[in-house]
Amino acid sequence: VAFGVGTSLFFGRLCQAMGRPDILEDPRFATSDARAEHQGEFEEALLGWTMNFTKRELFQICQDARVLCAPLLGPDELLSDPQLTERQYFLEVEHPRAGGLAQTGPPFKMAKTPPKVRSAAPLLGEHNGEVYGGRLGYSPRDLVRLRSAGVI
Repeated sequence: VAFGVGTSLFFGRLCQAMGRPDILEDPRFATSDARAEHQGEFEEALLGWTMNFTKRELFQICQDARVLCAPLLGPDELLSDPQLTERQYFLEVEHPRAGGLAQTGPPFKMAKTPPKVRSAAPLLGEHNGEVYGGRLGYSPRDLVRLRSAGVI
């Protein structure tokens, strides 16, 4: 889990969520500079607390306490994440080499202009002709030279 507790407000909320209001009275953690100097000591207390929970449980505890945090998910966890599933974040697309696969969709959705995914991610170099030739003005001969030199 990644915590965003760079300010005294969020640091205080985390300490309360941990059931450790005593940390807030400790001079080693009274200011941002003091917390940075004694980061290792706080991390020990934090680690001891976090080991009692799963990522999901920690995320929920922090959400309830209004602490900035996010679970760090592996690929398999991302594909089955309830929030991402509910938002239909992963879309099934047909890739020319890989076949059907899950691809990330738009990061946000707007009601009046819904986004569309038109294709899978391009293959390496798939748009070289369009970009180098059409937009940058390279000739077909230039593209052959760039390819043979390993530039593109």
